[in-house]
Formats: sequence, C-alpha cells, structure tokens
Amino acid sequence: MWSIRLITLCTDIVELIATALHVQGIYDHQDALFMQAITIARISIAAIIFSPLLMAMNAKTIRQLNQRLLMQASHDFLTHLLSRYGFNDALNRYGKILCYRQAAINVMLVDIDHFKTINDSYGHDNGDYVLKHVANLIKQSIPEPGLVSRIGEEEFAAVCFDFSEQDFFALAEHLRMQIHDTPCIIMAHWHSLS
Repeated sequence: MWSIRLITLCTDIVELIATALHVQGIYDHQDALFMQAITIARISIAAIIFSPLLMAMNAKTIRQLNQRLLMQASHDFLTHLLSRYGFNDALNRYGKILCYRQAAINVMLVDIDHFKTINDSYGHDNGDYVLKHVANLIKQSIPEPGLVSRIGEEEFAAVCFDFSEQDFFALAEHLRMQIHDTPCIIMAHWHSLS
C-alpha cells in the first residue's frame, strides 16, 4: 500500500516540476525576481510533499528506538533474563490479570555460593560464563508462565504460579541439584556450583 502512495507521490512531483519548468519558459529568463519565486515555490512544494513522509519515517524510528530502550531496561544484558525493573513490571502486569491475582505465588531466590572467589580466581569473563550457565539452568527449570530475573550480581529470583508447597519445594530441590550436578567448565576444569 505504501509503495503505491510513494509512486503516486513521485509522479505528482514530476508533474509539478514539469509545470514549473513550462511556466518558467513562458516568462522572461532575465527576471531574477521571478526565478527566485519559482525556486522558492519548488522548495515549498517539495517540503509540503515530503514532510508527512519524513514525519512518518521519524515516528517509526522513534517507536523502534523506544521498543529497544524498553527491552534494554527490562532485560539483563548478560543473561537475557528479566532485570529487576522488568521483573517488577511483569509482576505488576500479572497482578492485573484475575487468574494470576487469585493464584498462589511461589517465589524462589537463587544465590551462587562463592561467586566472588570464582571472579577473583578465574577473572570476570569466566564469572560471566558462570552467570550465563546458571541463568540458563534456572530458565529451563521454571515452567511457563513463570518469571526468572537476575536481581543482583549473582542473585536470581524465580516466580511460579499455583504450585503446591510440596511441588514447589521439589522444583527448587531439583534446580539446586541440577546446578550442582551440571558442572561448569572454567579454564579447562570442571567446577561444581552450589
């Protein structure tokens, strides 16, 4: 649809320019004031024609940039989990939906033991690798529509809905064992995390 409008716009521009050139041929070429008026008229017509197109392009660009900024604000850049802001926002959105408002809310906090030692001993790049490793394990373990967030350096939060107390403890224990039993390779050595 927009391509048809663009073709129509270009055709109209060509017609306006041809008309302006024809009018210019009728009058004396020596009249500088007339030539200046024709030039101003051409620029004005072009501005009138292209302004809506440029505004539409700018509006689209602004929308895309706003979506990108929201994504960056609501997600952790390293793990791609929800950030603290995104986590709060998602919880507020779930709170407005009746079925989630009436559901049991189960919250799990996960902290990587001795993470500072990993960072200090093996460097921050390897520490980042450990964070991504644990984040992926948590993300895989929490069923939809659950939420997973990185809320601190090595702290994560997970929310599940409508689990019984026993089922949620079983899920948490399964995740703890999975993190412990899925070793992380750091500098060609296997490391067990807790």
